[in-house]
Amino acid sequence: MKNLILGTALWGWGVDKNTAFAMLDHFFANGGEMVDSATNYPINKNNDDYLLALKWISEWVSINGKIKTLVKIGSVDNSGSPLFDLSPPKIAYDIEKLQSYLNESLFCVSVHWDNRNLDDQYEVDCTIDELLSQAKKNTFQLGLSGLSFPSTYLRLCNEVSDKIIIQVKENISTSDSREFYQKYLPNDKVDYYAYGINMGGMKKGVNSSSSIALRNIKNNHDILNKIDQFIESNAPIIQLADYNEFALLYTYLNKELNGVIIGPRNLDQITHSMVFWKKLEIYNNDIIKGNLHEKMIAIKM
Repeated sequence: MKNLILGTALWGWGVDKNTAFAMLDHFFANGGEMVDSATNYPINKNNDDYLLALKWISEWVSINGKIKTLVKIGSVDNSGSPLFDLSPPKIAYDIEKLQSYLNESLFCVSVHWDNRNLDDQYEVDCTIDELLSQAKKNTFQLGLSGLSFPSTYLRLCNEVSDKIIIQVKENISTSDSREFYQKYLPNDKVDYYAYGINMGGMKKGVNSSSSIALRNIKNNHDILNKIDQFIESNAPIIQLADYNEFALLYTYLNKELNGVIIGPRNLDQITHSMVFWKKLEIYNNDIIKGNLHEKMIAIKM
């Protein structure tokens, strides 16, 4: 069964604290298991908000108890720049801070944005050694995200007992990120979790407060028109109410993916996504028999 993970990238940037807490309440009351975050969330260029999403999670956990939290480390600020620090002292510092925030709720620590190449392998190996040491001492899993040269982390994949969790941007328009990792890292040592599944909140009309507008994302209207045709022609097999349900269906049927990170902005959105995900699990066999994934792949060709 694939994991449905609650993302926090917009917390403090389009999602206020009360809404974040309400979504956490609903998510875990209805079978949710894992939250995804990062030291630099929200990436809104406001230095005062660095670590904000994690602080909110920490406060919620202190009230409600243990959960699974996946946290990405490495970014030096929340400006969206590619600057990072994955030196052993910085990793140790970040993990100590995460432990103080989350304690037993720290499930996975993931590298975030590493642009080093094979010429920097010694420095990368120092990063790997520190990650392995910290994971053994604190009993959490390890993950990767945003690597420019995945082969530099091959040793990490080979030396861990648990699978490495790799986050990849994947949706109906692209699978490039996952396919890039698969060229260099062994499939049997990796679980892939997709983010960006609905291309930043795909819709034909947007308002100034939407997630698309916040992040200045442009939609591909040709693909949206093809999705409309798919939804209409396959209604006898499955009823899809909107593009979000289409994106969840596409991810659910993708055998290369082990989980999906969703980024709801309000209680209605998270409720909608969780209800539909459970519907997919219930009607799994009927959906697979409809060859829907093959039809969906044809949309981007």
